[in-house]
Amino acid sequence: MAIKIIKKEQLDKNEMSKQLMIGELNVLEETCHPNIMRIYELLHDSKRYYIVSEYIEHGQLFDYLQ
Repeated sequence: MAIKIIKKEQLDKNEMSKQLMIGELNVLEETCHPNIMRIYELLHDSKRYYIVSEYIEHGQLFDYLQ
């Protein structure tokens, strides 16, 4: 597993971005497909969001494509 941490202050500036992210992550949390990264849990505290996901080797897709 991997955990991505996002500061709330980064998303709280734009409510629409925050809602889109949470909505997409909720859909991914319900999805189980071999070609889609699995999201296991979405957590948060007063300062951060925590996205618990499947660990994928070789870094980020963007870096791989470059």
